[in-house]
Amino acid sequence: MKKIKRIVQLRYEKKQLQRRKTGLEKTIRRDWDDLRRDFEPAAYAKDAFFSGLNWLGQKLFPVVGRFGRNRSRTHSL
Repeated sequence: MKKIKRIVQLRYEKKQLQRRKTGLEKTIRRDWDDLRRDFEPAAYAKDAFFSGLNWLGQKLFPVVGRFGRNRSRTHSL
């Protein structure tokens, strides 16, 4: 019984660690984006423009996105 409890506890701790890691990665990515926005306004504007264009394309042609190469990316938005 103790062994099972220990396994469950370890699994839970592992999940917590994974969550914390993804949270850290998100904050790091967010900080990096902020830095980039400050130092490379042109590149950021280009990214924003193309992501806007991509969004518009997905709204106008929703079927194409479902079968495209970036399928997982389109559904995560």
